[in-house]
Amino acid sequence: MDDFNEVLIPNERRGANELSQGMSELQNLVLDLQMNDVDIGQKFTWLRKNAASRIDRILVDNEWMLKLPLTKAYCKERVFSDHFPLVLSSSRGKWGPSPFRTLDCWLEDPSFLKTFKKGWV
Repeated sequence: MDDFNEVLIPNERRGANELSQGMSELQNLVLDLQMNDVDIGQKFTWLRKNAASRIDRILVDNEWMLKLPLTKAYCKERVFSDHFPLVLSSSRGKWGPSPFRTLDCWLEDPSFLKTFKKGWV
């Protein structure tokens, strides 16, 4: 799971029409390592003004998929970053609600309390 700063195919970058050298190199890496690109459920993982790309991805090998066939991934909402956070789930069961966590800097944001109340209710 990483920010590869490159897309695999042109339609993963807004406005791209041709395969670049970087795309070709990333494709070769994925093929050489025999990795599977886990579907994240949306087209782009990075947005900035009019630019959009799927540069963040989760790659797993066949052994992973055999041992954890219920692997799923999705993007969470962007808040402070131009990247969508990726979440990988590979277990059968739910372990209960996620604990609330925060960074002190979030408490200084004027919209934090409103967002927190909305999510809590």
